[in-house]
Amino acid sequence: MPRKRYWHCCCGEGGGMELLREARCGSEDRSDALVCVRPGPGVRVEVTSKTGPMYEARIREVVGEVLGSYGVAGAEVRVTEQGAYDHVIAARLEGALYRAAGAGEAFHQPLPLARPRQGSPRDHLRRTRLYIPGNNARLLAFCDTFGPDCLLLDLEDAVPPEEKDAARFLVRRVLATLDFGDTELWVRINPLDRGGEEDLRVVLGGKPHGICLPKAESPVEITRLAGLLYELEGRLGLPWRVWIMPIIESPKGVAQAADIARASERVVCLAFGAEDYT
Repeated sequence: MPRKRYWHCCCGEGGGMELLREARCGSEDRSDALVCVRPGPGVRVEVTSKTGPMYEARIREVVGEVLGSYGVAGAEVRVTEQGAYDHVIAARLEGALYRAAGAGEAFHQPLPLARPRQGSPRDHLRRTRLYIPGNNARLLAFCDTFGPDCLLLDLEDAVPPEEKDAARFLVRRVLATLDFGDTELWVRINPLDRGGEEDLRVVLGGKPHGICLPKAESPVEITRLAGLLYELEGRLGLPWRVWIMPIIESPKGVAQAADIARASERVVCLAFGAEDYT
């Protein structure tokens, strides 16, 4: 039976993050964690773990590290986990903090990579593409084992609207933590005017090789994305140029395909979204 443990600590006052409301993130599904936060004096953590007392101390460490990195001095945190890895718990806590404190620059910081990663050449072989839903902790737990030419962590169609904010943090943690070998790493963001810009600002902190832009219909969209990438690469200190893969999903996109391909030197390939083509 899962056991509950409590942990108290006092954090010093300062200019850290203030929680404005109660919020939760994640689920009680296998390999996932449900994290609830609310404002409180000091820091109080409650852990309900599938593994009983075996990993409670480590879960508390993860919570403490994340809270410390955001400067959170007052919070009550409840973690219910079902065999979740550390990076999943960290991402779910970040998602809950985002919902409790509101968007801000604090959530746009780069994460250190657990393993060295090199940039991807422009002519990387892209025969196979594997899409993984960006909010599915169970599938993401093993996404480093399949070995496709391109792995696409999806924030768009595979993620329901109410979970898109949380998926950004899970994708960023997965990118920074797992060892993907020679696989080229992409994130499919949402259209820029429908959450895609915030997707970009969060997930680039995990240092992907490229960004997929869905429903591309105009070279103007590509130029805008390229400009954002240039800005964020400098701000985040990314060690390589991030590529662009526009996805053509409409007759208008087909008509503009040549101009879309020429819109930026970052465009290394075009993809055809046959399932959504309308």
